Amino acid sequence: MNTKSSRTERAFGFRDKFGYMLGDAGCNFSFSLISAFMFIFYTQYIGVTLAHYSLIILLTKIWDGINDPIVGAIADRLNPKSGDKFRPWIFWGSFPLAFASCLIFLNVPNAAYWIKIAVCIGGYMIWDIAYTIVNVPYGSLNATITADTVERSQLSTWRSIGAMLAALPMAVILPLFVYRDVTLENGETVSQFQGGRMFTIALVTGIMALVCFQILYFLVTERIKHADNDGEKFNWFKMIAGFFTNRTMMAVSLTALVSILFVNSIQTTGALVYQMYYGDGSLSSLAVIAFLPMFLLLPFVKGMVKRFGKKVLCSWPMLVGAAMSLLLWVIRDVPLIVWIVCQGLAALSTGFYMLLGWALVTDGIDSMELQTGRREEGSAYATYSMLRKLGQGLGQAMVPALIAITIPGLDMNNELTWSSAYGLQIKNMSMVLCLIGFALSFVLMQFVFDVDKKRELELPRLLGREEMVPDVSLDNATEGISRRDD
Repeated sequence: MNTKSSRTERAFGFRDKFGYMLGDAGCNFSFSLISAFMFIFYTQYIGVTLAHYSLIILLTKIWDGINDPIVGAIADRLNPKSGDKFRPWIFWGSFPLAFASCLIFLNVPNAAYWIKIAVCIGGYMIWDIAYTIVNVPYGSLNATITADTVERSQLSTWRSIGAMLAALPMAVILPLFVYRDVTLENGETVSQFQGGRMFTIALVTGIMALVCFQILYFLVTERIKHADNDGEKFNWFKMIAGFFTNRTMMAVSLTALVSILFVNSIQTTGALVYQMYYGDGSLSSLAVIAFLPMFLLLPFVKGMVKRFGKKVLCSWPMLVGAAMSLLLWVIRDVPLIVWIVCQGLAALSTGFYMLLGWALVTDGIDSMELQTGRREEGSAYATYSMLRKLGQGLGQAMVPALIAITIPGLDMNNELTWSSAYGLQIKNMSMVLCLIGFALSFVLMQFVFDVDKKRELELPRLLGREEMVPDVSLDNATEGISRRDD
């Protein structure tokens, strides 16, 4: 499979896991900030209409999707002398990314409307290319650090921890600073977004991201070195054909797509539920409930993967999330404590998927290599990332579009139009979207994803990487293969 490994490299260990963790912390110091606040910043503070914002996001995400495969293809085409395929991209790309998010949060609420639109489009597109230059190589890096399925699951888990370490302070602390109670002319008190503080926040989080990426560069080792596919030139069309005809990769990609499109819409609608349904935007800090269950699962991930395999852990729990979404949808007046508990249970149902999702991608990359005979993890991950970004774009465009269509009387930039009835509609819409996402994710992981526990363990042998897998994994793999052959 055109794969080489260096036997002089140090063994996989804590340095790799800690460094890889910091990589997703760096990504999320930038990405989570924009996911959580860009929509509210432009619609409530800058004054861009819901319809225009929805269209802007939809169009810019097309650009977002296009540049991912470009970066992945370039990474696969280049053969650096060091043999490291992805670390140099992360090192150099982290510098422009550190400051790119500031462009999105330029303080222009009093500018002409066309300037507001230009800042929104231009700032997002510049940030996006900077983010892609770092994120696509970072996601591809997992497949070059180790060939062992358990170690890859550990990397996926540590990556998720890194994401939580960055997202938690923004989810818990920032809402306390960016919302303020304001009394309107009619005597009603509303929770108003303070967008003028976002530029400074973006600058600070950008610098924190830069530090994380630089530490990753010096800690992580790429062990799986790749020859040039027996002299065959990289062919993007062959890679695309292999991607879209591979059942494993399609299952992983479609699950990510529907999860982002529907389940993750709660990142946008949830803030509005707290702001308009419960009347206090600072309650968004309770989003911590989406992370706490994953911390509870951390000690059990390695053992559960060995016992059940990733497929079981990433499918059946989704039904709990579907049930919680259905319950919160049908109840009209949901007490805050009930909302918090049900959201916590829904988050718990996605816990293993969130912790292991990136390891599923490496299963898809390995499955593609086995099918095509070519190792193209950069382009494969970039195409997967493109589909994720399509989900993000459609999701971020869908929520404002649905609000504009179903609640035409709501003006996000005019608090006088806000009402409890509109808050109820937003709450119901958010739960319907989550219900759809949980149900579709279960179906895709249970009935389309084809890498069960036995298949996980036999992939290294089929790809000729037995020497890179600990003996215990090989023993289990051999046992699984023997049982299957019998």
